[in-house]
Amino acid sequence: MRGLRYIDRDGRVLFLFRKRISLLKLHREQRLAGRSFTCMIIGIGLDMSRVERWRDDARRNRMLNRFFDPRERDYINSRARMAAESAAGVFAAKEAFAKAAGSGFGVISPENIIILHTPKGKPFYQLTGNAEKAMRDLGADDAHLSITHEGGFAAAMCILEAKER
Repeated sequence: MRGLRYIDRDGRVLFLFRKRISLLKLHREQRLAGRSFTCMIIGIGLDMSRVERWRDDARRNRMLNRFFDPRERDYINSRARMAAESAAGVFAAKEAFAKAAGSGFGVISPENIIILHTPKGKPFYQLTGNAEKAMRDLGADDAHLSITHEGGFAAAMCILEAKER
């Protein structure tokens, strides 16, 4: 059968046809070649953050220094008028990963979840320390990320995926 094939946690096989799904380039190439592949969603995390919480420069700087990598701080500070929205989005992305991993910040340190961006602006995870270990322990191969902000809130969604073995 052609298309994308997903297996959920209960072992049910789900097929998706002609849907635009932004996964990895390899997956898109396989789909275009008419082949199917199997991947399993290991975890889904969703988080929202109130932008107003990040508006105060002093508070934002304290939070940035405590929880964010220097590359994340540089990105947020480069966003000028959108710095609060960007900070809220990046923090929501960190929480979304921790939730997708099923542990929250009690086990995974936010400093070990780094949010970077491609030259075109697409966010992605770079994991270190206990975040990287948590992903390995779950058997996940990829962490997909989407961030948005609107109406005073920022939201992020993380999907942990395992490829066919």
